[in-house]
Amino acid sequence: MKSSVRDQKDSAQIVSSLAEIARLLESEESRDARVRRVLELLDRLVPYECCALLVGLSKNTHLFTIPDSTASTRATLQSSLSDMLHVMEGNRNIESSGTGSGRLVLPVIGADRIIGVLQVERDDTYD
Repeated sequence: MKSSVRDQKDSAQIVSSLAEIARLLESEESRDARVRRVLELLDRLVPYECCALLVGLSKNTHLFTIPDSTASTRATLQSSLSDMLHVMEGNRNIESSGTGSGRLVLPVIGADRIIGVLQVERDDTYD
C-alpha cells in the first residue's frame, strides 16, 4: 500500500524536527536558549498548548515553560513536577489519572538516570 502525500509530509516534518533537535543539542548556544528551542520544536511532534520541563536535582532545579508563565503558575508547575519526579524516581506511589487525558508527563533520562520531567498539555486528549 502506498503512503499518502500527507503521511509523507508528516514523516518529512518529523525527520526535519528531529534533525534540528539533534543539531541544537550539539550547538554552542546557551543551555537555556537550546532547551527553549527544543521545547518549541517538540510542538511539531507532540502538539501542545502548554509545555513545562523541570530539570535538575532537588535544590538545583530549573523550570522551563512555553509559553512563559506567571509566577503563581510557575510555582504550581514546579511543585507538581517535583512531586512527579519523586514518583518517577520510585519514592512515591503513582495514582491513575483515568483514561484519556489532555496531560502527558514523561521522564527525561540521561546517563541512565532520570534527570527531569517533561509535561505537555492540550485541550483535547492524548491517545
